[in-house]
Amino acid sequence: SLSLFSSNRQVSQAKNQDMVGDYQISEVYQLVAEGQVNYLRFISAFVTPVDPAYFDIGDKAVAVYTFKGRMMKTKTETETEASTEI
Repeated sequence: SLSLFSSNRQVSQAKNQDMVGDYQISEVYQLVAEGQVNYLRFISAFVTPVDPAYFDIGDKAVAVYTFKGRMMKTKTETETEASTEI
């Protein structure tokens, strides 16, 4: 089976809320059948140097959220119309 791994880390800043977010998203996708893909997603949250706790914790995740599921291809409107016309 075909597998794909993706990972990226992002820092975002909400000036209106005086907040900075630092998180990493890692995903694994696996083709299990024609039109069906299983996925596993991890979202890791980090404190930033703006937070006083950063100097005790360092660059380690303080929370990890895990999501898993299956994506399935569905027929598009054009595919559905074509199959009903035959």
